[in-house]
Amino acid sequence: MTEEFPKTEVELQREIGAAMGHARHAWSRTIQTGWTPGVTIWPPEPDDEHHNASILTASYHLAVMIGHLFRVQQGMSEMWGTTDGQLCPYDDCRHDLAIPQEAWYVCAHCKRAFYARACDGDFEDYHCEIPKEGAPMPVTAAVARDLGPSWGTPEGIAP
Repeated sequence: MTEEFPKTEVELQREIGAAMGHARHAWSRTIQTGWTPGVTIWPPEPDDEHHNASILTASYHLAVMIGHLFRVQQGMSEMWGTTDGQLCPYDDCRHDLAIPQEAWYVCAHCKRAFYARACDGDFEDYHCEIPKEGAPMPVTAAVARDLGPSWGTPEGIAP
């Protein structure tokens, strides 16, 4: 087997994020099928008064596993920052960037400034805007953490 394993913080965070997405769907399915009646909390806790699952049930072990994944995900976010954000707004870059809050940033990959405006959209955490020519710019701006090339990064652009 020649499977590639995560080698960077970003790759680890993406793997845990994907696992948590699947875990959320699996847990929702246990609720829908009646394996865990009355449970609505996330992440689940196996000893929650509403859960009452026996240590011999699959839902108990699923809840324990989700709890471990959740704690690892939160620890990673505290150590390295979250992977929430948006793509660099410049068409010739489009690297995936971690953006913690609305503010001016510089893309860690292409080194150009942009403004990240928080949005309530279903598909993006922030809307990134390229400054208009002649618009006032801040003297300093935080560097947005580069999470690597995205689906929108043009082919041939080095990471």
